[in-house]
Amino acid sequence: MATAERAFEVALGFSKERAGDVEVGNGFVKGRAAGHVVEVGGSGFVKTGAGHAGNVEVASGFDINKKKAGNVEIASNGFTTKEKASDVEVANAFLTAKDDGTGNVEVATNGVTTTQQKAGDDAEVIIGNNNGVVTTNQARTGDDAEVLHDFSPLLVVYKSGRLERPLILPLVPPGHDAATGVVSKDVPLSGGSTFVRLRLYLPPIAAAENAKKKKKKLPVVVYFHGGGFVIGSAATCVYHRTLNDLSAACPAVAVSVDYRLAPEHLLPAAYDDSLAALKWVLAASDPWLAAHADMDRVFLAGDSAGGNICHHLAMHPDVVTRGLMIKGVVLIHPWFWGKEPIDGERAHRRSSSSGKGRGRKTSLWEYVCPDARDGVDDPRMNPTTGPGAAGLERLACEKVMVCVAEGDHLRWRGKAYAAAAARAGKEVETVESAGVGHVFYLLDPDMDEAREMIARIAGFVNNDPDRKGAGDQRDGAAAATTAKSCLTIE
Repeated sequence: MATAERAFEVALGFSKERAGDVEVGNGFVKGRAAGHVVEVGGSGFVKTGAGHAGNVEVASGFDINKKKAGNVEIASNGFTTKEKASDVEVANAFLTAKDDGTGNVEVATNGVTTTQQKAGDDAEVIIGNNNGVVTTNQARTGDDAEVLHDFSPLLVVYKSGRLERPLILPLVPPGHDAATGVVSKDVPLSGGSTFVRLRLYLPPIAAAENAKKKKKKLPVVVYFHGGGFVIGSAATCVYHRTLNDLSAACPAVAVSVDYRLAPEHLLPAAYDDSLAALKWVLAASDPWLAAHADMDRVFLAGDSAGGNICHHLAMHPDVVTRGLMIKGVVLIHPWFWGKEPIDGERAHRRSSSSGKGRGRKTSLWEYVCPDARDGVDDPRMNPTTGPGAAGLERLACEKVMVCVAEGDHLRWRGKAYAAAAARAGKEVETVESAGVGHVFYLLDPDMDEAREMIARIAGFVNNDPDRKGAGDQRDGAAAATTAKSCLTIE
């Protein structure tokens, strides 16, 4: 089991400051007299120092205390039972109950509690969710304890093949969002051999249009989540909140895409699922799309690995040669890389190389895409400076928006992509957020920079580059309730 430090240490460029009696407004932990041993990241994630963070109040079982949680009330939006944890050990952002003496081990993860009969001392409880979490009640030894690849906080791979995904957020169901008025539903992707789920979002203006004889069609935003191709889901609380906000701000019909994850399903599985989802959307295969979607205004959007997917789709032969024209592409902190550093990457790589990753022998990209040509210079990972990179003239879209963050080491690649797209004759808009790090808007959606970015994306979708301040479409009281149910902030 990953330690709490590794589970919550997010090395994504967020600034760190001492907690000392400071309340973390957007984190998983609200500190009361946290003392001087806790460092709090700018996004609210917590990194422990020596010792433990005494007197820290726990919200919904998220805890950085390396000892017992002890008499912590686990009360959240129905994901866990409202009772005293008493002897529950908080680890890896989940609640793992001790053996109750009956031979059963109870494990709660992502709001799902399962009990499985032990089959001897080597018994494991395997949680069957989309992210393939594996946990056990026994100490690991041998190959089961030896780390082969450490891609923390996303994935740790052991020599035995065992996987750990330390950073996993709660899943939330679709439905009506009281803060924005957006309604959502889950739809299985038909016609494929594997199960892929899409979550559709309909803004409140769509209901008003239903009453009119001549309905006004809305733009469509197809969103692909990030997570290094190894974690993430359209149903996680952070993406559900973001898509509600984005759908309301545009307003637009939004489609959030799940795809198969590596290493259980190596690339190109995620690319293939995403392409199938895009074709499904363009065929207006759902009544919401048929009634409300303007298929001449389809936008692709995604963060990190999802931004990489957007580029891949916009360059895919099935999209380019078949005339499946995309109106625009929004790349948010896109995951691109290359063997040779560019711009400020040189200093970043020097500082990163001073610390050796535990057990790391290959890059995450090469791990999830073992058939990559020339490693990270594969054109899917290095579309601008790699030896095999195709010109962005082939992008099947009219315009491109690239969002970068000052504290994100991927920002130079994002800027290089924007410059290359401009040289290729595309209409390009770049949004740079100061003082924040990678995917900051997911971790603190109420911060001014997050609202500004959502507003800029909405303006891009509506061809209104001067649109600012329109990103916050949430009712104040309802928004507070939504945030509490998602992140259980007390």
